[in-house]
Amino acid sequence: MIAKERTIPLKIQVGEALKRRLPIRSLYRDELQEELNRRWAGYWGEQAIDHHLTLLDEKKYLIFHDLNLPWHGYTFQIDTILLSTNFACILEVKNIAGTLFFDQVFHQLIRTNFEGEEEGFADPICQAQHHQLQLNHFWNSHRLAQLPIDFGVVMCNKRSILRTNPGKESIFEKVFKAHHLLKYVQEMERTYTEEVLSQKELAKIRRVLIKNNTPPRRLFMDKYLSSLKDIRSGVHCPNCFTIPMKRVNRKWHCTSCGVFSRDAHLETLRDYFLLVDSKISNKSFREFMHLSSSYVSSRMLAETQFPSSGATKDRIYYPPVDLYKG
Repeated sequence: MIAKERTIPLKIQVGEALKRRLPIRSLYRDELQEELNRRWAGYWGEQAIDHHLTLLDEKKYLIFHDLNLPWHGYTFQIDTILLSTNFACILEVKNIAGTLFFDQVFHQLIRTNFEGEEEGFADPICQAQHHQLQLNHFWNSHRLAQLPIDFGVVMCNKRSILRTNPGKESIFEKVFKAHHLLKYVQEMERTYTEEVLSQKELAKIRRVLIKNNTPPRRLFMDKYLSSLKDIRSGVHCPNCFTIPMKRVNRKWHCTSCGVFSRDAHLETLRDYFLLVDSKISNKSFREFMHLSSSYVSSRMLAETQFPSSGATKDRIYYPPVDLYKG
């Protein structure tokens, strides 16, 4: 069964929010857009394996898509994890067209496109092995019941051709096209025949993975911003994305395109949770939305019905569980 459904990855959501709120004259805007283009292509590729995953026995597997787990102040992202009582399998999914040469001497991926131009990529096998080590560390740090953690690299672009160094063809036991996914899982089942987790332990692992899924703010903050203070605050227009909108008679008004909105602050609040912090106070809300009245900001926060804690004066609000579904 799907334990965490596939939604627009948090890294894309954070990147799109940041693109809206970069300083207008930021030198990094084009670089950020190029990175987002690559990540969107990767996401569309990940969607391509969903059909194959539906062929698995849903009683045997928990499937987690796009997990972002904490790692030394940052996060590491795993495209898909298959979890059973016998083993866990990390699936690193790549959507790259062309002739793909898995160079096992220098541990890189070389793509030759259809125009004959070469381009280098990080070795997805090394990436998957790195995630395997990180997930093992996460497992141990949360004292989760031990089970084997394996990985596979799924190349989902139908137009790609896979090659490697002579004598290194064994890597294709771990690297394969999407249509081979079901057979690969069946091979994992033949390898890991011992049931090592109880259903109770499996349920606990599920809760811990979901609870620790964390927006990857610092990846973008460190790369494209020198300080959180550089983020442009204010409610953005849902039509033309101009910042800030003006508060007029309990509505938001865009002075650029003329649009009025009653709830444009909700998307801006989402940007705040993605970029700034995973909680917000009345004071922070008021400042980020460019409101002058503490009473108005308090009322607007209360109307969201978001989870909260603390007394009225010092109440803190948190994003709802489904905020990051995209």
